[in-house]
Amino acid sequence: MLQALYHREKQEQLKVISRGLVLFFFLLAINVILQIANLAYASDFGGHPDEASHVVTGLMVRDYLAGGFLESANPLAYAQSYYAAYPKVALGHYPPVFYVVTGVWLLFGVSSASILVLAAVVTSFCGLLTFILGSMFMGRAWALGAALIFTLSSLTQRYTSVFMSDMLLLSGCLLSAASFVKFMDRGRRVDSLVFGVLAACTILTKFSGLLLGMLPVFALFYTRKGQKFRSYELWIAPLVVIFMVLPWLLIFHHITAEGVMGGGIGSYFVKSVPFFVTAMERVFGPLLLILVCGEILYCTLNRAMSKSAVRDGEAVMVALVLSGLVFYFVVPAGLEQRYLLVIVPAVLLLAFKAAQRICYMVTSLFRLRGNAPLIVRLLFGIIFVSGIGIERFKLNEKNSNGFREIVEAVEKSAIPGEDTLLVVSDSRGEGAMVAASALASNRRLEEGVRVCRGSKKLSSSDWLGRNYRSNFNSASELRDFMTSGVAQFLALDLGVPKNKRFGYHDLAAQVVANYATEFIEMGRFPTTRRGGTEADVVLYRLEGTGAP
Repeated sequence: MLQALYHREKQEQLKVISRGLVLFFFLLAINVILQIANLAYASDFGGHPDEASHVVTGLMVRDYLAGGFLESANPLAYAQSYYAAYPKVALGHYPPVFYVVTGVWLLFGVSSASILVLAAVVTSFCGLLTFILGSMFMGRAWALGAALIFTLSSLTQRYTSVFMSDMLLLSGCLLSAASFVKFMDRGRRVDSLVFGVLAACTILTKFSGLLLGMLPVFALFYTRKGQKFRSYELWIAPLVVIFMVLPWLLIFHHITAEGVMGGGIGSYFVKSVPFFVTAMERVFGPLLLILVCGEILYCTLNRAMSKSAVRDGEAVMVALVLSGLVFYFVVPAGLEQRYLLVIVPAVLLLAFKAAQRICYMVTSLFRLRGNAPLIVRLLFGIIFVSGIGIERFKLNEKNSNGFREIVEAVEKSAIPGEDTLLVVSDSRGEGAMVAASALASNRRLEEGVRVCRGSKKLSSSDWLGRNYRSNFNSASELRDFMTSGVAQFLALDLGVPKNKRFGYHDLAAQVVANYATEFIEMGRFPTTRRGGTEADVVLYRLEGTGAP
C-alpha cells in the first residue's frame, strides 16, 4: 500500500515537472519570437544607458572565469584592467549576481544572440513562476492566462529585448515570494533559511530587492499569522540576508551611492507618487487597475471585518505589490517606468483573481446548474484573457542601430597599435560602441578597437551625469588634446538629444569645424535610436595619428 502511494506520488511529481517544462519552453518560444519582432537581434546594445554596462561587465566575469584569474588572482585588479580597455564595467555600481549568471552563461558561447537568449530564458522563467504562484490561490487556467498576459505585455517585451538586470530581479522576488508561502504554511527553519538565501541573492542582483524586507510584514498581516513574529524561525531569514549582503554594501557603498537621486526622501516622494501612478495607468490600463485595487480592497476588508484570513499565496501577492510601491515611492532609486516590472506578475494575478470572483458571482447569482456554470466560466475566462491580451499587447521595438558598423569601420582601417576611437555621443552611443568593440574580439584584453568615452575624457560628472565639468576651456585646448595621440579616430554624434548635450559636445564640433584639415572624414553612419529617431555619426581619422 505504502509503495503504491509512493509510486503514485512520484508519478504526480513527474507530471508536474513535465507540465512546467512544456510551459517554460512554450513561453521561451513566444519570447524569442517577440524579440525578433522587436528587432532585438538586429540592434546594438544601446537600448538603455545602462545596457552596455551590463553586457561588458558580464563579458568581464566570463573572461575572468575562462582564464583571467590565471593572469590576475585579484578580481578587483582584473576589473580595473578590463575597465581600462572597455570603460563600461559596472561592478560596484551594481551587485554581482546578475553578472555571475551572465558570465557563466557566456562560457558556453559569446555572441549578441547568446546574451539575448539568456534574457528570453529569464523572462520565460518569470512567466513560469507567475503560473506557479497563481496556481496556489486560483485555478490553473486563470494562472496560465496571467502568465501569458505577462509575457505579451509591452513592458515585459521591452526588458526582454533590452539586456537589463530588472528581469532577474523579478525572478528573485517571485522565487522569494514562493519560498515565503511555504514558510507561512509550515513554519520550518529550513523554509526561513531558503527565503533568506533567495532574498539575499535578489538583493545582490539589484539593491531594489531590499523591498522584500517589507513582504513578510504585509503577508503575515493579511493571513492573520502575526504570531510568527515571535518565533525565532522567522528571524533566521534577516540574519542570513545581513550575513550575505552587508559585506558587499560596506565595501561598495560609496560607489553605489552615486546611483541614488539626491534631494531627500520628502522631495522625492512628492515627485515619485504622481510619476508611478501615471506610469501604472500606462502599463496596466484602467481595467486591470480597477480589478487589482478592488481585489486588494476585498482582501483588506476581509481581514478587518471577518475572522477568515486571506489565502497565503494571494496574501504574498498583495504584499509584493504593496512592498514594491512603498519602496519606489520612498527610496530615491530614480523615476523610470521599468521599476514597475517587479510588481507586474502580482498585479496581473490579483486582477485575474478578481475576475475569477466576478465570474463565480455571476454564475451563482443566476443559479446555473449542470455544466452551465463551467461553460459560462470558460467563456468569461476566454473573453477576459483575450480582451486584456488585445488591450495590453503592443510591439515594443528596440531601435538601436548603426553603432557597431562604426567600430567595424575603425577595425578595418586601423593599423596595429593605433586603433583607439574617441566617441563624442550620449551614454547610449558610447555604450553601444564599447559593447560592440568588446563583442568583436575573442581576445579582449590583447586586441580589438579601444573606445574612449568623451563623457570621461573630455569632461567629468558622477554616474547620473550630475556635477558636470568640462576638462577644456577652449577649442584650441581640446584640439591639442585630440591630436596628442590619445586617439586615432573620432566619432562625432550629430543626433545627441538636447537634454543629453553638454558643453564638450559643442566644443568637439567646433574643433572639427575650425581645424578641418586635421580631421579626415571617413564616412557618415546612419543610426537609429529609441523612438525611431534617426541621425548620423560622422567618423574621422585624425591626421598624423595613424594614417597608413
